Amino acid sequence: LEEQGHRLDEHKDCGVLPEWVFAGLLRHLPFGDHSVTWITYHGDRDVGFLLRLLQAGGRGELPPDRVTFLHQVREKFPAFYDVRVLGQVLTEGFAGKLTKLAEDLGIERIGDSHFAGSDALLTLSCYSEIAQRSQSKLAARLSLLSGAEEWDMGIKCGRSVGDDSIITVDVRE
Repeated sequence: LEEQGHRLDEHKDCGVLPEWVFAGLLRHLPFGDHSVTWITYHGDRDVGFLLRLLQAGGRGELPPDRVTFLHQVREKFPAFYDVRVLGQVLTEGFAGKLTKLAEDLGIERIGDSHFAGSDALLTLSCYSEIAQRSQSKLAARLSLLSGAEEWDMGIKCGRSVGDDSIITVDVRE
């Protein structure tokens, strides 16, 4: 990150406190709103950071286990796409970097990598391109979080909900 121009010492000494992020931004975002679709790339850490900030006014702790973490993710982010997971729609087993996916899709980056605005725009551009090319395959990957679930069969074998080979199992408490 320092090679990209980030001054980490300055961030450490003069950066924004988590409480300020919570007070000024997070309480105004639509967490838990089913009408909002969140877009991320390899979002386990980003989503985990936001969950942590949402708890105890910015000083909360993440759940100690994966199941509880994923439950909280789906509660606060009921609809999201992790573009790294969507990369598997184009290339089976895709686990590469955002820049590689953009190259494969023919999308040109605006700005430098590892800068929030540039990375966010590239992520959204990749999502839009994949959605245009493979709309029918997106539903099977809705709300699958790369980094927390990437080894699950739901991602590796994700297929369209309309696929006749899918067997539906009703699970109840």
